[in-house]
Amino acid sequence: MNGHEFTFEAAGLSSPIKQQTFSQEPQLTSGRTEMTQPRVLNPSPTGLRQSPSSPSLATSTKLIENLHQQIDQLTNTNIQLTLQSQNLLSKLESYQQKEIKLAESQSLLIHEQDNLVSMINRKDRRINDVQTEFQGLQAKYEMIKMENDSNETKAESFDQLKKSKTEEMEKLRLQYDTMLESQLHYRDHYVAELASLSQEIEEFQKSRGKTLKDALSKESKNIERLRILMEKIESNDKTDKNEAEAKYKEAIDNLKLPSWLSLFYQSRNTLLAFAGNNNLEISKSSDDLINDKTVTELENRLKEEHEKLGKLKVSNSRLRKPSPNLAQNIKRRSFYGAGTASSTNVLLPGTRSTSSTHTSPNPNSYSESRRILRNSSTVKSSI
Repeated sequence: MNGHEFTFEAAGLSSPIKQQTFSQEPQLTSGRTEMTQPRVLNPSPTGLRQSPSSPSLATSTKLIENLHQQIDQLTNTNIQLTLQSQNLLSKLESYQQKEIKLAESQSLLIHEQDNLVSMINRKDRRINDVQTEFQGLQAKYEMIKMENDSNETKAESFDQLKKSKTEEMEKLRLQYDTMLESQLHYRDHYVAELASLSQEIEEFQKSRGKTLKDALSKESKNIERLRILMEKIESNDKTDKNEAEAKYKEAIDNLKLPSWLSLFYQSRNTLLAFAGNNNLEISKSSDDLINDKTVTELENRLKEEHEKLGKLKVSNSRLRKPSPNLAQNIKRRSFYGAGTASSTNVLLPGTRSTSSTHTSPNPNSYSESRRILRNSSTVKSSI
């Protein structure tokens, strides 16, 4: 049964599917016969008229009965065959399961056999190893036996030495007992002294704690006084700085140095522009106009004063940004016109500003004047 499929032909049986088709054929034939049968007219109540096909009707009924009997027999045989096939299928499944179990048991037995063979081989190797170890241990035993004999002779000599050492130990024990008694006496004496010293230390700590608390309270009061004094000093410093800054600002506003410097830059720019446009010569050279000593000194002084003012303002308030460029929005007209008009109010000497903004010289105006002088020099050279 290994690997063979079950067939009804091999078992000497017919397939139940074929039997079912065979059993259905008479039904179909019976249906055809029933359809081909002529209609039988009912006899008249008087019994005078009879059907001419009465003998054919009798034969057809017999044929139908025979067919029904055959159908019953075939259905019975079909049921029996299906039962047999089910029994055979169940047996086949049980045999297949048994075959699977036997195959599994066979594989397990083969695996166990391999394991046993490997175990036997390991045991053989282990026996050989044990034999070699036994031979080595036997040789060691002989050596140890010889050492044991020599050690026994040594032990006898050690016994004699032990007796002498025990006598010495007894003497030392007596000395130890006497020293222990004396040490216990000393310990009791020093324990009493330590107790008295600890009591004195506790009393000293209590007195010292009181003095420290008093000193801490005094120090806290002194620190509070110092803090109040430092706050007063800081407030006085702030007021002094503010007053000095106000006086410095007032002095600068009275001098009107930025307005003078900006006016100088504007007039110089217009002069240079006019000279450059009309190709005129100026009394001073271009380098003398650019590097004027008085203007550079005044500009350096203003820078130093602004730096000092910035250092004073760092700790108290933010630095004020200078006003935007004065010469950027200047609208030039004709040299013979009404002069120049700027977006910022340029102060003339001897006048006061009505607004609260603080004017500062434009650093870009100096570079602008240098550029105009260079242009005029290039025009002259070209002429």
